[in-house]
Amino acid sequence: MAESDEGAGRQEKKGGKAEYITPPHTIRTKVSGGGPLSSQMLKRAEDVVLKHAEKYIERAQIQIDGLVEAMREAQEAEGDGKTSFEKIFLQSHDIRGLGSTFGYFLVSDIAASLCNFVETVDTADDGVMDVMNAHVDALRGMIGNNVKGDGGPIGREIIEGLAQAVAKNSPPPTEPEA
Repeated sequence: MAESDEGAGRQEKKGGKAEYITPPHTIRTKVSGGGPLSSQMLKRAEDVVLKHAEKYIERAQIQIDGLVEAMREAQEAEGDGKTSFEKIFLQSHDIRGLGSTFGYFLVSDIAASLCNFVETVDTADDGVMDVMNAHVDALRGMIGNNVKGDGGPIGREIIEGLAQAVAKNSPPPTEPEA
């Protein structure tokens, strides 16, 4: 393989049009100062994550409060409630991402289910609101009881129950136009 003239990290295969780009390790460079990562640097990074993990439950509770408020707006909105649904999506998306970062995998799965469901609906009818309320209640229970991990058999039952509710209340898939 020959290196192209466009810069380091770019390689072209002779005779081909494919270009292989090796992205720079900008995060590693920032953490390590340009040198190799040391065990001390990794320990500091772990300490930062643990420090933020202590505040996760508090932050998740604030996000759940935001979910409840956005759901109230969706229920009261005249028309489609899309603005409220966007707020619900964003709050649940944040809960999903941070949950898995800090070991709250069941919380992340519930929030992901809510994210996916909200993307498929466009009206706040009773069935839709019931499904969203079930998700929020499940999130409240997990956060309120500090349930880390996947929740074991009970966690699987919760996810299965939510999946059934989503399936029952999701709009039918649209068929592509011919």
